[in-house]
Amino acid sequence: MSPGTEPNFQTLVRRRNHVGPVFHPTLRRTQEVIRRPEWVRHAGEAVAHRGSVGIVGLFALMFANCFGGGYGFEDTVGAAGPLVTLVVCLILPWIWSLPTGLAVAELSTAVPSNSGVLMWVNAAFPAYVSFFCIIMTVFITFVGNATYPSLTSAYVTGIVSLNKGAEAGVKIGVVVFCCILNCSGIELVGSACVVVCVVAMMPFLILSFQQIFTHGLDGQAIAHVDTSSINWAALLSMVTWNYANIENAGAMVEEVSNPKRTFPIMMVPLMLSSYIAYLLPMLAGVSALGPHQNWADWQAGRWPQIAYIISGDWLKYYLFAGSIVSGVGFTLTSMCCTSRLLAGMGTMEMFPKKISRIIGYYHPTIGTPIPAIVLNATVTLIFCVSFDFGDVVAMCQSLYCMRMLLIYASLIKLRIDHPDLPRPYALPCNTVAAALCLLPSAIFCLVAAIVSSMVSLAIGLSFVAFLILVGIGSYLYCRYVARNGFQGVIVQCEASDDDDVPAEDDGDGPPLSRGVFYNDGYDERQGGLILGIFPTGQCPSAVGNDSMTAMDVTGEPEKTFGGGGFGRTSPTDMLSSLSAPREMTGLREFPTNNNNNNNNNNNINNNDEKPEHSNGEGRGFKN
Repeated sequence: MSPGTEPNFQTLVRRRNHVGPVFHPTLRRTQEVIRRPEWVRHAGEAVAHRGSVGIVGLFALMFANCFGGGYGFEDTVGAAGPLVTLVVCLILPWIWSLPTGLAVAELSTAVPSNSGVLMWVNAAFPAYVSFFCIIMTVFITFVGNATYPSLTSAYVTGIVSLNKGAEAGVKIGVVVFCCILNCSGIELVGSACVVVCVVAMMPFLILSFQQIFTHGLDGQAIAHVDTSSINWAALLSMVTWNYANIENAGAMVEEVSNPKRTFPIMMVPLMLSSYIAYLLPMLAGVSALGPHQNWADWQAGRWPQIAYIISGDWLKYYLFAGSIVSGVGFTLTSMCCTSRLLAGMGTMEMFPKKISRIIGYYHPTIGTPIPAIVLNATVTLIFCVSFDFGDVVAMCQSLYCMRMLLIYASLIKLRIDHPDLPRPYALPCNTVAAALCLLPSAIFCLVAAIVSSMVSLAIGLSFVAFLILVGIGSYLYCRYVARNGFQGVIVQCEASDDDDVPAEDDGDGPPLSRGVFYNDGYDERQGGLILGIFPTGQCPSAVGNDSMTAMDVTGEPEKTFGGGGFGRTSPTDMLSSLSAPREMTGLREFPTNNNNNNNNNNNINNNDEKPEHSNGEGRGFKN
């Protein structure tokens, strides 16, 4: 950048102009990556135990977090009857859960951060939309987490009469136990979830098979429909709650082994498992009670009574034990995922720097965000002791559906704005087709958000007031307080033709590889490098005309390219990016050499073709 013709970056930042990255003429290759603070590299999510969760562990974590057996499913049958529930639950995994899971797989590998949905939205939209998503996530996290200890205490109350103090004691015990287990490491949580899945599902399998093979299914009872008594608001609220949390898989991407393969492979078995977790026990339970049962009795705590009718006391108490284990599993996995989202708020520096570093801190040995876990557990205790189970679900499901709309929009927006962003896994279609695939899911979320808020007048008014007040507050906060937005935006990093050019400012770092751009805000040095890349492994030898071979999110050489690439662009064209939609702060200037600039401009402009990759394919998304 010539000082005589353009203001420097410090001047641009003071003027609050939209600043794009500066490209040094000798650095021609570009790569889109996510910018995070420098301290994250040493004490944040970058120290999480990478590759510690495989396919089995991730499946167990997500099954326990999303389904976990039929516990909590009873209210769905009570709201609409068995036939409507059966039809809805047969098609919902494929029109909502699976598209959501595949969208999460693409976003998680394109924007690999335990901040999950917060980082995705922040990378795609202006800061005030990101802050709006953060506030919704805080509410959903604390209110949603309170449902699981409340559900556990409801099952205990169904077997043993408990006073208010004893119920609170059950909730406190569950939360404290899960807090300790989460602080011990995600490896232990994953192993515990495998045990939870087996113990929680076994009584339902016994209940279902014993009813089916000894008494059969009652078609008359299953076909019961009473359209006048269907509570659509309660039905959609409970269905979205029972099939929710697929997106939480993105909050563990830093710790998942080979996520570009693990995420999509895990999704289809997870969808099929919902039939075993929900529909099989429901069909058996409805058949056992017969066609003339009181459908209003299908509420939380109904399963032990059904188990007693089918097989007596032993199965009743076995299912009671399974309900406790399932409640613990729900709490355990939800705390695991949502604590990493809370730590992500620190990673994005939405708070003052010292507070952000505390909340976003990961223990360097254990690899867990201990302050975020403790904060999560503390607030969860307050909410679960203060709210009723049904009220908690109705309050947060509408906001949850609104946040899902932001996830779908983020995927499409990132494809349009950043077609060259590397996507180790991507939906196997172009942007228009991806939007059409996500359209049914988006429509369902919009309808569910509106209808779920109609459970009561108070909840409906609270939902509307929340959207209006938080929306206005988010805009004002980012307009006057967080003027420069948050960390976690997509920037351009650069690779030189000379492999000796290091990625670190001190010149001792490894050759540049795909990674995460770290920056400390306003810390600028004249003559310093813009690069601060978290190395994911030694850069392999160059292939073709590229000065480096792309690295996947695990640090291994990328053998195939699904999107994005290193394009040659002249410095003149690059400087036109000053109209970028996001404000880039704290970017460092490069030294300028006029003779060198002229020579390199001639070299670059005389050779405008894109470099060839090893597979000879382009790596961008086209509409």
